[in-house]
Amino acid sequence: MNQLLFNFSALAFVLISSASCEQSQVDITQSNNETDVLVRQIETQNHDESDLIPTINGTRVPAAPTATIDPQMQSLAITVTPTEMSVGEISNNDHFLVCSPLAGETIDTLREIISDPYHPPPPGRDERHHGVDFAYYRRGDRMSIEGVAIQAIMPGIVAAVIDNRLPYGNMIIIETSGDYIPNPINELLGLMPGKSVYHLYAHMQSKPGLRVGEWVACGDYLGQVGTTGYNIVEPHLHFETRIGPEGQAFDNMAYYDTRATQAEIDAYLRWRVGGEFQHFDPMHLFEIYLNQLILP
Repeated sequence: MNQLLFNFSALAFVLISSASCEQSQVDITQSNNETDVLVRQIETQNHDESDLIPTINGTRVPAAPTATIDPQMQSLAITVTPTEMSVGEISNNDHFLVCSPLAGETIDTLREIISDPYHPPPPGRDERHHGVDFAYYRRGDRMSIEGVAIQAIMPGIVAAVIDNRLPYGNMIIIETSGDYIPNPINELLGLMPGKSVYHLYAHMQSKPGLRVGEWVACGDYLGQVGTTGYNIVEPHLHFETRIGPEGQAFDNMAYYDTRATQAEIDAYLRWRVGGEFQHFDPMHLFEIYLNQLILP
């Protein structure tokens, strides 16, 4: 009898201990779950913007940059074909014109053929894109832009003629003094007295048939679109505009070439990164011009 009571007491103790362990496990699990929730809440409250960047195969993928308008989808505020009469109304210089750099294109159709837009680097740096590229395939009756006539956008004096040197290939620079540009356009460009607008045309098929110091008029023929220059595969016109001191000229210019002379390298660096010639978006000049045409 005593043995039976002992066995019953032992069994009861085992059952009670087991139930207590199970309850403890529940309590521990619940505590852990509550802790996880609290940790997640704290992490959520203290995240920074980079924590929201997705990962692929464990590698963080940078968030997309601020949206930009596709140049080929962006249109100018107005579409006006420039005429001498309309420009004379806003100009201190009668009959001032800004022309398309490409034959067969008007200023307001240039955005349709931008293949690489202006993408400036930080000041003093040479990377990215200091100008704008124009190119196309199957446009109208033409299968390619190669061979299309390049023409001066404004009247001015030839400041450089480069015979197929890297990186620009066959290239020409023209200087248009602020004295020839209407005051309203000068003001919008930030063109101060003693400054000029320099416009560069690169990757031409052959060396331009002009000499430094020659005068050109708006729309004058400069050459043809080609593929000369550094690592140029597809034909296009590379076009730059810069503001710099009046009366400057370059006898030569080259870079990215072990055969370049020190004088060529110095001229290139002066033009590109020296700070003396400040590049700006060529399309900004065209937009200013067109907008000025409709001012009262």
